[in-house]
Amino acid sequence: TSQLQSLATAGSEIASHSVTHSNLSIATATSYTNELSASQSQLKAWTGQSISSFAFPYGLYNKNVANQAKKYYAACRGVESGLNSKDNLNVYDIKVENITSSTTDAQIADWLAQAKATNTWLVLVYHSVDVTDSMGVGEYNITPAQFDSQLSAIKSSGITVLTMQQALTEIKSQL
Repeated sequence: TSQLQSLATAGSEIASHSVTHSNLSIATATSYTNELSASQSQLKAWTGQSISSFAFPYGLYNKNVANQAKKYYAACRGVESGLNSKDNLNVYDIKVENITSSTTDAQIADWLAQAKATNTWLVLVYHSVDVTDSMGVGEYNITPAQFDSQLSAIKSSGITVLTMQQALTEIKSQL
């Protein structure tokens, strides 16, 4: 909890990802409603921040889950690959690029260059940065050395880095 509070205090935006990381697309209405609301409530209690975005576990959801999520969150993201623009923006299914152990610096540089050239929003999803993959996420874990290298690529690209809410505010003003 103290690390979470430190991140929030330092200006990081904290998003919700459910309570139990279950597949919401097959959950009962009571269950997915609890996953959406309880996660938000607990994170707000821990951080003192408003929790306005949600990441669907495994990227899985259905129409009912999405409609319920709209009652709690201003935005959600799945796992569909791509860039977000004012022409294709769905704030309840924000496109992303998932970072895996095999993601190269060249791939990241390409994504950054494409986002910059097309004036689109690139969302990079990191699951775990750990020397030993203590969370057991396999290919979704990267090492601290990989992370440092990727952050250097982002910094050297000159692209503006924003929180989810900052980016949404900017892109919505263009609609």
